[in-house]
Amino acid sequence: MNKLWYRITLIGIIVLVVYPILCAYSLDAPFFINIEPKEVDARVGDEVTFECKIEASPGFNEPITFTIRVKASLWEVTHPICTTDPPYPQEFSYSFEIPKENPGEEVTGTATIIGTSVEHTIQESVKLTIKGPSIPGYPIESIIIGLTIGILIIWMMQRRS
Repeated sequence: MNKLWYRITLIGIIVLVVYPILCAYSLDAPFFINIEPKEVDARVGDEVTFECKIEASPGFNEPITFTIRVKASLWEVTHPICTTDPPYPQEFSYSFEIPKENPGEEVTGTATIIGTSVEHTIQESVKLTIKGPSIPGYPIESIIIGLTIGILIIWMMQRRS
């Protein structure tokens, strides 16, 4: 009886939870998006621009709503981008600023563009490498080493006096 109950429960979970998710993220969506660039290197506070191209199967005439989810380390932001109406293909660009709350020297994250029509949802992700704040042209390591050497020289000069 216990094994039968386990199997019935497992089938129920698959039917009620997994199947609708698989249908929502169907691989045979009648449209797709292409995002350029595929990888972005940016600094905190920089503006990043993505070029998005939408292509659709013949006869697809639904509007598509786009959002962007940017996720890196300790923060995540989601913004609506736009809604496109047929006919397709279409192109649009979207720019956003890298948040200034970025901790550390370098963080890797993703920017995911999500396109949702009436029946389908598709996602396209881009790799983000976000570098922390530093003096332009000087990596943070060089600044730390320079300051450390300067402090040591001052300390040694004061010890001689």
